[in-house]
Order: sequence, then structure tokens, then C-alpha cells
Amino acid sequence: MAKNAFQKLETILKDNKMQISTKIRVLNCYVIPILTYGSECWTISAAMVKRLESVEIWFYRRMLKIPWTDHISNEQVLEMAGNERTLIKRIRTGQAKFLGHVMRKGRLEHLAATGKIEGNRGQGRRRQIYTVALSKCLGVESIQLLRSTQNRSTCRGR
Repeated sequence: MAKNAFQKLETILKDNKMQISTKIRVLNCYVIPILTYGSECWTISAAMVKRLESVEIWFYRRMLKIPWTDHISNEQVLEMAGNERTLIKRIRTGQAKFLGHVMRKGRLEHLAATGKIEGNRGQGRRRQIYTVALSKCLGVESIQLLRSTQNRSTCRGR
């Protein structure tokens, strides 16, 4: 859906007369929210991080009109765009804010996020726990993460 939105805005995003900073602002305003819709509750794996980073570079390559046959590295594309990888940071910030909101609310969502729901588990490999995945990427222990959610200012700062 985000790529379709990008293609609908191609006349603006591929315009040679427009500055790259303006193109990036349009991208962040109209395309990235479609891509990240509902990302606050995603459990992001390493493969998903790779796919999100690749789509971010895909957007920049199209805006700068760089074909893949030119063999320009992703770091060079980011340097040409005058930007850095911001998509994963944006998603992780939203996840930290959302977790803080859920933990302070203290209802059924709190139980689901901490994994304290009783019952039988289905067959197969255990699913990745949201709080554990988020604490790994933020570099803190899950106990510290859950305690820090009680203070609103610490959730905003992450």
C-alpha cells in the first residue's frame, strides 16, 4: 500500500525542480504513515527490519532516480539524500510510547503485553513476546522496561 501511495505521488517525488528535503518531507507526511500504520503493536523480527530498511532505501532511490544497475551502495544513497535511516527508529519510538500507554492503563491489554493470560498454548514454536522483543532492541531488561513505563516522561524519551 505504501509503494502504491508512493507511485501515486511520483510526479511530486521525482520532480527535478524540487529539493530533496521537500521530497523527504512529502514522503514522511504521506507515504511513511501508510507503511507504519499499526506498527505500535508489531513484533519486529530481524527479517522484518531488513525489509523495512530496504523499502526505505527503495523510496530514496526512486526519488533520486538511481537505477539499481548503477551499483551504488545504500550508504551512498543515504548520503546523497542527506538523510539517515529513520524508519526503524520511528517505529521503535512509537512502540515505546504505546507500551507505556498500555502499561499505565492496567486493563486486559496489560495482561496480554506481560504474557499473564491463562490457558492452553497452541502447537508449534513459541511466539516472540512483544515486551521481550522491544526490550532487546532498546537494550534494557524487560523488567526495567515495564517499570519505566509507569513514568510517562521516560517513555517519551526513548
